[in-house]
Amino acid sequence: MQKKEELSITTGNALLYYCFDVGNAIDLDKVSSLLGGKAERLSLSVERLSPNYIQYRKQPLLLRLGQLRITDAYQVEGVAKIYDFGVITIRLRVPLRGPLSHLRDSCPNFSGDTPLTRAATKAFEDVRQHIADLIHKPYGENHSFEDYVVFHVEQFSRRIHGSELLANHSGTLARVLRCEPHELSTMELNDALKNPLSYYTDDLVLVDSGAAFVYSPKHAYDVHDILEYAIIELLELRHYDWVLDNVLEQAHTDVHVRRPGINPFSRAHRELAEVRLEVTDVVEKVENTLKLIGDMYLAKVYNVAAERFGLAQWKESVRYKLQTVQGVYQLLTDRINARRFLVMEIVITVSSAFYILELIMGYLKG
Repeated sequence: MQKKEELSITTGNALLYYCFDVGNAIDLDKVSSLLGGKAERLSLSVERLSPNYIQYRKQPLLLRLGQLRITDAYQVEGVAKIYDFGVITIRLRVPLRGPLSHLRDSCPNFSGDTPLTRAATKAFEDVRQHIADLIHKPYGENHSFEDYVVFHVEQFSRRIHGSELLANHSGTLARVLRCEPHELSTMELNDALKNPLSYYTDDLVLVDSGAAFVYSPKHAYDVHDILEYAIIELLELRHYDWVLDNVLEQAHTDVHVRRPGINPFSRAHRELAEVRLEVTDVVEKVENTLKLIGDMYLAKVYNVAAERFGLAQWKESVRYKLQTVQGVYQLLTDRINARRFLVMEIVITVSSAFYILELIMGYLKG
């Protein structure tokens, strides 16, 4: 009996995304001037026929980092992307070759405290320090971070349709997405592979919470850009959810602790107003960075990624906390106004008392 031929990857890459939230905004025009010809304006490269308006609202800057040293004998290609809403992404490209069944064995190299992660972090720190003066309200060491891996296969050892790949290699693909060394249960396998996407007969996109698998012989990277955008959106929502938690905790203390003075709530009142405007502005800027109405396939990719990352739940959490901030702000506004009215009444009462006292003294003297 002839042994079944094993499917192997002949051309492919693992694209490792490390996304860092560094501040409220980055002045891309000044960064472009600072970096000169090293920085390129990045457009969304769409493979299918799409309207011209399917592009970034403000194109991020692409900075080619060249070969980054991982070990003495190992280097990988790296690029940095700089977004105007305060995010820097480092992307490493690691070549993939060999049997598809061995792909899962490489997963532990791509997450956690690994040489690749350390190299990406160092590259990020170098970029951040270089443009530090152009970051508005930098977060310093309190920056948030998200990482993600996209396994992109361009060519296998033989031509294969996406449907055949999914049907015959589902177990391997599910374990790759979950970075799982053991066989998955049927329920977990189905969950890992749910909502598969395919535009042509010879492509396939699978999206999970920590990794994605993309089979595309056409050298298209629009799907990767959409996945990166969804990751960045998750990063920003998580960060501002944390910011609102801290602001509300401090506001709760300010409301319930008695402090002397005519206006003891002025600092808390000012901070709530600033944070509310800041969060609303940045979240809206991120959400409006890329509009996919008009390209139904990329919209599907984004919707699957959004569902995997729980973006709807994070958006609802941020909206709810913004409403709470508004409520606390209004409460402090009412208390501040009440104190002002009280002070005005005291001033009027004292002034009236002095006026009456003067009248009485004048009458007695007369």
